[in-house]
Amino acid sequence: MSPPAVSISRTPPVDGWTYVDTVSDGNLRRQALKERSPKSAAGPVGVAAYDIGRLVGEALARAVHLTGDGVKEGLEEVKRLPAATGYEGTTMATRSPKRSARSASSPGMCTR
Repeated sequence: MSPPAVSISRTPPVDGWTYVDTVSDGNLRRQALKERSPKSAAGPVGVAAYDIGRLVGEALARAVHLTGDGVKEGLEEVKRLPAATGYEGTTMATRSPKRSARSASSPGMCTR
């Protein structure tokens, strides 16, 4: 059986917006978060905040120096961190502005 896919909500759009559901009951990390903090795991904002916090925590742990450059290097070291967002197997990483075709000036987080 394949993992549940991220789906478009059946909720009617509000002023032209479409809600993308990024929460999967099949994600083991989200299930563990739900046991510790049911409110955080209840919706996409809480789950994303948890994931971003883990990503930043991992980056700080990898930073050789707690300076801007040190933290930047720590962020670049975080690769394929398992995420609570999305279906089981979703991973996170940061992207370098130098390696992104999307933007030449801002770093970001991506999930896969």
